[in-house]
Amino acid sequence: MGDILSAASLLLTIVTVLYALWYQELMSALEIEVPTHREDRPAPLSRINSILYSRAVPLFVSSILVSVVFIPDVINILREVFRAWIQAGGDIPSYSSVKTAICIVVAFSIAISFHVGSILLRLFKIKHEMET
Repeated sequence: MGDILSAASLLLTIVTVLYALWYQELMSALEIEVPTHREDRPAPLSRINSILYSRAVPLFVSSILVSVVFIPDVINILREVFRAWIQAGGDIPSYSSVKTAICIVVAFSIAISFHVGSILLRLFKIKHEMET
């Protein structure tokens, strides 16, 4: 289990560092106003496309992959805890900080995936508004 925790933590760290490095660019892209005149849209649309495909999409895909890779382990851990809880009549007979940490790391990865996914959707909405 320690190897799984190490791998999950390392991958989440990579995703988190990328998120921290690219956060300002993502937020600034969300503040781009759609020009009223179509002739004024190519420059901001180019900037949206650049941030969308070089930052938001890779960050979203990587956070999803980290989550998906370790979700089966979390399901097995939760199943094991639930069985132990049932067999012990509501008491939790043993505690594993490593297994708990794996669940927390994956929960953070899922949370980042949802957050970056919401940013991604908003960027696609801005892009669509500029293209129409």
